Amino acid sequence: MRLTDNGRRLIQGFEGLSLKAYPDPPGDPQNRHSIGYGHSGAKPGDVITRADADRLFDADIAKYETAVSYATPSATPQQFDSMVSLAYNVGTKGFADSTVARLHNAGDFAGAADAFRMWNKAGGAVHSGLVARREKERAVYLNGYPGVYSTQPMTPSSPPIEWSVPSAAAPSKVPAAALALAGLGLVFFCPSCSARLAAVGVEVER
Repeated sequence: MRLTDNGRRLIQGFEGLSLKAYPDPPGDPQNRHSIGYGHSGAKPGDVITRADADRLFDADIAKYETAVSYATPSATPQQFDSMVSLAYNVGTKGFADSTVARLHNAGDFAGAADAFRMWNKAGGAVHSGLVARREKERAVYLNGYPGVYSTQPMTPSSPPIEWSVPSAAAPSKVPAAALALAGLGLVFFCPSCSARLAAVGVEVER
């Protein structure tokens, strides 16, 4: 299954766009950098075009489309879009082991929608950027896209934090960059907006 055009805009709106390589996460002692829509593996000083960013995004999205299709083989387009957005944020392993995937496969769609809210913590505390992202993903999962996109500009969230795997999964923390907040469907320069989560022993790469 493939993302819809709305699904692509949903994720791009969360991630933001940077045509210059940026530290990801900021202050990373390994000096790792990302570029485009949160694509990892860039080198300091790298610069790309918008077309390059789109190609990198296509390649990254293909990985998450495959992972979500495998973990949840039956889904409507809107459900698939929202689950790929979640997987893009929490990683393929995190999604496969998630309560969202488990309840979705059991046909408990209301329960699966509510389980998106479990992934709302950073550094052990509820993070407003994650709350906003989860609510929008949940709304898409249940109702599609009407009313989800905002005309207000997105606002970057706080500086670097550690993302916490929710209690339904094995507890683990890994460094990650901050998320952008509300205002989907807008592409803007936001070097701190990509985010990664990993399950225990699994490194998530873009």
